[in-house]
Amino acid sequence: MRRHVPTLVLIRSPEDAVLSHVVHTPALTPAVSLRGYVRFHEPLLPHRAGFVVGTFEEVVGDFGAVIERVNRRFGTTFRPFEHLPEHLARIDRKIDDDYRSRARTQEDLDRTVPLPSERRREMKDRLRAEYLATPAGLRRRAESAFETLRDDR
Repeated sequence: MRRHVPTLVLIRSPEDAVLSHVVHTPALTPAVSLRGYVRFHEPLLPHRAGFVVGTFEEVVGDFGAVIERVNRRFGTTFRPFEHLPEHLARIDRKIDDDYRSRARTQEDLDRTVPLPSERRREMKDRLRAEYLATPAGLRRRAESAFETLRDDR
């Protein structure tokens, strides 16, 4: 922002972000990840006017519309992503190929590849109770930061 660079901040609900993060990095606990979520998001709040927010759902569902918001806000001319099946399939293939080439085991791949899968859903479901056992005040702070950023789009 100080350098006047058009900025898009991607946000995701605390529960979804924390569960995904802990699946990816199993050495972390939901409580540690949630504290990191709060440490990242709360300092953004006073600077909200200096960037565009895109929710995870918006970015994966219609990234072109998010890019159009960036262009309107900053007067830029970034070409919006065309959310077409062939473009999505190409991206998924590239992501899968990249992560597959680096994973040492199937377990590594299941944990790290940022694509939906039944295996990742199962891992998140097993962690959900541990997330819900994190301090309620910390969860409220994370939710408040998320809601403030999301609602101020």
